[in-house]
Amino acid sequence: MIKNQAGGAGIILIIIIALVVVAGGVAYFNRSAETDSLLSNNDTGADVDLIDDFPLPVLPEDGSANDPVAAEMTVTQVVELAGFNYGYSVEEIRVKQGDLVKIVLTSTDGFHDWVVDEFAAATQKVNTGGVTEVEFVASEAGTFEYYCSVGQHRALGMVGQLIVEAD
Repeated sequence: MIKNQAGGAGIILIIIIALVVVAGGVAYFNRSAETDSLLSNNDTGADVDLIDDFPLPVLPEDGSANDPVAAEMTVTQVVELAGFNYGYSVEEIRVKQGDLVKIVLTSTDGFHDWVVDEFAAATQKVNTGGVTEVEFVASEAGTFEYYCSVGQHRALGMVGQLIVEAD
């Protein structure tokens, strides 16, 4: 009689272990599928690099650049542009040094953003039909490249020139 009870307990233990293993496998598969979906959600079909050569600035939730001076200024230059596969509707933006610039990006085709490293300015990434914006002070004169940081868009030519003219 003792032998039968021990055998029944062993079967129950094996069933519990099997259920835990199956549940863990299902959880892992669902997490893996979600991650794969996020990583391949770009227009090229290529995996997105998780570590970029050029890290993006951390933006406040309102989309403005981290510049306390900009918060007290009035926008002097508004630039509206469209992002599509693989370019922008405006390839050259001219502003004056010291301007508070507001970039309004509409994605007309694909998943895009707008970034200029030298001013720590970047929009959020948006899908087709999405609109995003960023404000920054063009504090330094010169010519600077702006680009889309999604996947390989920059390498595929999704770039433009920001020309900041001295006062």
